[in-house]
Amino acid sequence: MRAYALFLVFVLFIFLAPGCGSDDARIVERPYPERSAIDRSYGAHDQQVLDVYGFEETSLRRPVVVWVHGGGWRRGDKSNNLENKRNLFADLGYVLVSVNYRLADPQLPVNERPMHPAQVRDVAASIGWVRENIAAYGGNPARIALMGHSAGGHLVSLVGVHPGYLAEAVGDEGLGMLSGVVAVDTAAYDLVDVESESTEQLAVNAFGTDPAVRVDASPIRRIANGRNTPPFLILTRGTARRVAEAEDFHKATVNADPDDGGDRFAEVQAYDHEEINDAIGEPGETEVTPLVKEFLRRVFDDGR
Repeated sequence: MRAYALFLVFVLFIFLAPGCGSDDARIVERPYPERSAIDRSYGAHDQQVLDVYGFEETSLRRPVVVWVHGGGWRRGDKSNNLENKRNLFADLGYVLVSVNYRLADPQLPVNERPMHPAQVRDVAASIGWVRENIAAYGGNPARIALMGHSAGGHLVSLVGVHPGYLAEAVGDEGLGMLSGVVAVDTAAYDLVDVESESTEQLAVNAFGTDPAVRVDASPIRRIANGRNTPPFLILTRGTARRVAEAEDFHKATVNADPDDGGDRFAEVQAYDHEEINDAIGEPGETEVTPLVKEFLRRVFDDGR
């Protein structure tokens, strides 16, 4: 009897110990082995690196989500706020690629600082790396969706509407290679007329003050009808002006490819700017995670 009681105590310790039953345990207990690669270079600069969270089994070609972090174009890292997203996409059977890009470090002189279009070119170049290498991690190079938060949401939006960057990185296929784009709470759809003074300060640091450069870097000013833009899921929150700008961009994506019918828009006021990012993939989360899951399932299943 005493031995049985000790056994029960041991079992309870195993399940209640730190990490057990948590998101980390979900990764370990999956029936298919994972394969990760950290700091893979897609360019010559030390910030042009990415992490891959894929699978050992490569006979199946799984959809790929390319994640781009935020941080005002001047800070942030591919490892930030990633645990819930890793678990979510692995559970869905998707390969996750998290990307770093050259940062517009305000400590650097302007003539040495990576500024637009460095960041968006880096994101496009990382997609080129994915196209060439993702099969080795069980990914399907013909099923790629982009996803980003804040400054990362701006960058994936710009890549998704401006065909030049992908054409430069992967060739003439351009926008047609993207299954979809998820932009999470960015205030930078229009960098000519920004929402706030704080956003303007960040924009000056990364884009300068030249109006032509600001136009070129503004997703809403680069989108055009008939470009076969991929479907967009736009998640927004905050002030009425911020929401209105996001909704204007949503309408522009719909008008750019009205026959597609895949674009989605959601205002999520339950969270602040950081919380909406943290919430993606959080166990039991009901505001944004179901929207992301439904959108990605649909665009991947539609064969884009």
